[in-house]
Amino acid sequence: MVKVVIYDFGMGGELFADYLERELPVLKVIRVIDWENSDLNSTNHFKTRRLIESSLQPYLGRVDLIIIANHFLTQIGLRYLERKYKNQKFIGFHLPTLDTFVNRDTLILTTSAISRSLAYRLYLHKIHRTSFTIALDDWPTLIDDAAIESDAIDKIIAGAREQKNFHPKEFIIINSHFAFFDPYFRQHKMKVHTSYYEALNEVYTKLKIRGRPKNKHKPRHK
Repeated sequence: MVKVVIYDFGMGGELFADYLERELPVLKVIRVIDWENSDLNSTNHFKTRRLIESSLQPYLGRVDLIIIANHFLTQIGLRYLERKYKNQKFIGFHLPTLDTFVNRDTLILTTSAISRSLAYRLYLHKIHRTSFTIALDDWPTLIDDAAIESDAIDKIIAGAREQKNFHPKEFIIINSHFAFFDPYFRQHKMKVHTSYYEALNEVYTKLKIRGRPKNKHKPRHK
């Protein structure tokens, strides 16, 4: 059986692992979730890369694919790992590609580690949206601890509307943890862009699996 490692610092990795097991049950998914460092927000990229490398050491060269299911860790660690371990296949979570260029009010949920990056600033110029970014640095920990409020998204939307007379028609979520709120988005029939489908497509490509997922499945709970 094809072995795939999912690496992350918390619940986001668990959610993506659930998604991958559902979409590709032929894979053996190995979850490497570094819960001890789930609150890491390190500006020391060298230290963080070493931490990623140490966690993945038992699997390097021994599995078919390693997926870094975290946007921040992908930005700072993916190229380093690809250069150093040329015989190991990797993919990461990149900023979501949008399917249209219609100018819509778009609310972006992310963290400061992403929103402060050059890659993110360039991304905002590419998406052709009237966007409002909210950095939710405490949410990953709250989700990990099952302590997030049930009306958290409602409060975020209300706050955005008050500050900018902003009426979001769609969301971009740039943190794998935030897929936790997929039931809310589906209930309210909101258009949501995530990195899940693109990561799934890259799994097909890297592992040379025939076919492609036909629809952009949303990340939902099991």
